[in-house]
Amino acid sequence: MTPWQIADVIQCGRVNSWRNTVHEDKCKFQRPITCSTLGAQPSVFGRHMADTPKPHTDDTNLNRRSGGSASAPLASANGSLPVPHSDPATPPSPAGGWSETVEICSKATVVPPLGGAMLQPTGILRSDGSYVHRGALWRRHRPITTQPAPPTSPVSRLSGRWLYAGPLWAHFGHFLTESVSRLWAVETAGPIDGVIFTPKRAATGSAVEAYHHAFFESLGLVDVQICVLTEPTQIQELVVPGQGFGLGPMSSGTSIFRRFIRNQFANAVRARGPEKLYISRSQIGPRRGGFLDEARLEAYLSTAGYEVFHPQKHDLHSQIARYKAAKSIVAAEGSALHLVAMLARPTQKVAIVMRRDGTTHDPISRHLYAFSGSMPVRINAIRRRWMPAKGGRAHQGVAELDLALAERQLAAEGFVEGGAGWQSLSLSAAQDIVQAQRYWRIHGYCPEV
Repeated sequence: MTPWQIADVIQCGRVNSWRNTVHEDKCKFQRPITCSTLGAQPSVFGRHMADTPKPHTDDTNLNRRSGGSASAPLASANGSLPVPHSDPATPPSPAGGWSETVEICSKATVVPPLGGAMLQPTGILRSDGSYVHRGALWRRHRPITTQPAPPTSPVSRLSGRWLYAGPLWAHFGHFLTESVSRLWAVETAGPIDGVIFTPKRAATGSAVEAYHHAFFESLGLVDVQICVLTEPTQIQELVVPGQGFGLGPMSSGTSIFRRFIRNQFANAVRARGPEKLYISRSQIGPRRGGFLDEARLEAYLSTAGYEVFHPQKHDLHSQIARYKAAKSIVAAEGSALHLVAMLARPTQKVAIVMRRDGTTHDPISRHLYAFSGSMPVRINAIRRRWMPAKGGRAHQGVAELDLALAERQLAAEGFVEGGAGWQSLSLSAAQDIVQAQRYWRIHGYCPEV
């Protein structure tokens, strides 16, 4: 069994509730946290390197069910996963190393970002001013949070013992993959007064969305105290876990992170919904990317017995219930599949209908495979892509599908019976649809060359 194939189910007891009464004006959602306890704790603790699984470097089987995709294997740029190291200044690895250890910092200062750029200085400075590399957020092969400058004015102070979780994303997919990547340590960190985030973008301030709270509650952390710091703050004691999950190679997660999600996530939510589900993007607007005339695909799948599901119209618990109940899921490539992956079972069939070329779907496929042990099917039936004529970004592209090809690929993998004669749009019909949409008219969408 590779570090990515987690088909077994490990049962564990629920952790005990621990309550405190710390209150700070900067804290949102002031409630206690559920956590476990440890005995004596050294300043850095976690799994020893000898206990970590070996990196999985044979990725050829990951593209076995590609549905016609010609993408590269799901590995790092050099063809293998990062080697686990004990040095937090090196990339995290799903195979272990510093990703599965924790550092305890006394009187460390958390410095939030000043702007909203993707790459920005923000993070933790020790009491001596040195940078805590363990607190950086890595994406693929580089950190997207870098060492901040020391504060020039007096900082606020927060008493107690807190767990550092990093940037809090408002974007659903990035929250699931990057904001929760350190929460595995609540099981081993001992008593804490709560969890500290920084805003991903300074403009969002201390805002915490309802689905954030719902996710924490679904982890069994019913009474979690969240503190989103909007100004440099010195923490009496800060627990800094390694990054156990993320985008790129870290999409498979460390074994500790996977076990934490498997044991704790959504245990109280009962499965409810149909056995066949299509997760659509048709009602979120073209600015976020999708399919041209997705209603046509929805109609064909509905005839084949699939319920068309728009996750953004349902609360998190309702989404979880649907994904638990479904035995066969067809989904437009997108963030919703990260939530599916956290719940996926080896017997559950998942097909990803691709809307972009290249390897943008790799983190989703890696996530699904690592957490369920079953490789998703990739339906690559893109006929052409429509892009904004000026200033368009890849995620705003709208894919026009060859629906006859999509039907054949889905039928070959047992998702539909086939032979229904799915019909694609003609070029003139596609142009008419584009011209009928105000946003597309303004931005001059045209076929990608």
